Amino acid sequence: MKRPSPEVLDRLAKLAGMFGSEHLGERASAAKMAHELVVKLGLTWADLLVPAALPIVRMHPVPGSGHGHGMKPANVGARHQYQARMMLLRPRAFSEFERAVLQTVSNSRTISDKQRDILRQCQEKYAPIRAAREMAI
Repeated sequence: MKRPSPEVLDRLAKLAGMFGSEHLGERASAAKMAHELVVKLGLTWADLLVPAALPIVRMHPVPGSGHGHGMKPANVGARHQYQARMMLLRPRAFSEFERAVLQTVSNSRTISDKQRDILRQCQEKYAPIRAAREMAI
């Protein structure tokens, strides 16, 4: 399945935001428009709602940590890929440029210093979103 563009996902998110409207007609219209857009893309709602498979990151203890918090990915390269993929689950939080860098990083075994800096900036931007989501759970 080809992932819809960020613009299409943004449009669907805006339509979905209207599903909670107090006005029955507005809800129905938004739902119909969203469904028609999904069908036009040749997708199903399940295609959109189930995130792309994320890599399995095996963790191992850091020697001498003794706290249980001393875990790190067994494959250090996988850490930046995993982080980028997690942030791409919230595409609206990032600019088009940041999304492009995250997409590249998510598929790269190694990254440049510049990509690492942008990844850190995105992580700082993503931290409050992640914290809010965890509080809601």
